[in-house]
Amino acid sequence: MKFFKELTDEFDSFIKKAEEKISSVFSNNQNSYTQQNITSPMPQVPTMYQNASNKFVIDFLKFGDERLQNVSLIFDESDDTHIFINGEQEWFDTYYIKELGWSSDMKYRKVATPDMVFWIRPIDYQRFMYAINSSQRRYFAYKENKKNEVLIRIEKSKPLINQETKEIRFTKPDGETYILDSNETEFYYAVCDAVSSLGGNNVLDIEYKSGNIINYKINGYQFGRIKLRPKKTKMQIITSNSVQWIEDIDLEQAKKLIPIWIDYCKTIL
Repeated sequence: MKFFKELTDEFDSFIKKAEEKISSVFSNNQNSYTQQNITSPMPQVPTMYQNASNKFVIDFLKFGDERLQNVSLIFDESDDTHIFINGEQEWFDTYYIKELGWSSDMKYRKVATPDMVFWIRPIDYQRFMYAINSSQRRYFAYKENKKNEVLIRIEKSKPLINQETKEIRFTKPDGETYILDSNETEFYYAVCDAVSSLGGNNVLDIEYKSGNIINYKINGYQFGRIKLRPKKTKMQIITSNSVQWIEDIDLEQAKKLIPIWIDYCKTIL
């Protein structure tokens, strides 16, 4: 009987310690909310995970306004800015990574990026964090490289602006100087005002194309072209679904279409 009592007491003590441990883990994780960035150390992941596939199947994914179930994810190490969701390549913004703690039912660890929220099973959590942090490091490296490319290109081809006369000139590919006429100049400053409404440190660039066409770019990405010199004026309109030219357009009509350019800029920034 004494032996049985000692055994029972030992078992009760074990159960109590186990319950305290589980309670402590849930409490700590439920209240955790940390932000990961490029300077964050990589999570300590067993060596076996570092060579594991970057493929996951997760029960829930919030993608914009959609909530998807039983989702296949692939982190492609050869692609810095995309992720595959159910076989479809999607833009993957990892400007920040937030660990949101446990789901309300305590079954999943939740992780958020600017556009997505992932419900991760605990068994996959460390491997997932290793994969997403690796993706973020590639994303920031990509952004830095693009920034440097833009700055180098702008330094070589940026237009020279006379601050007194507001005259804008730059060098054409053949070495000749191209000076914007009054209509082109007024349109350029109208675009500058519109781009400033986007906020942020965006770089607006223009370059000459054959046939007196001026190409407009933001942070290195083209968002429209225009030809305001006669003959045959025209303006290029780009949307997510199409590229079209509007012909025989005058300055005032072109300025009214600038908001469409800005809407497209929002999709590529």
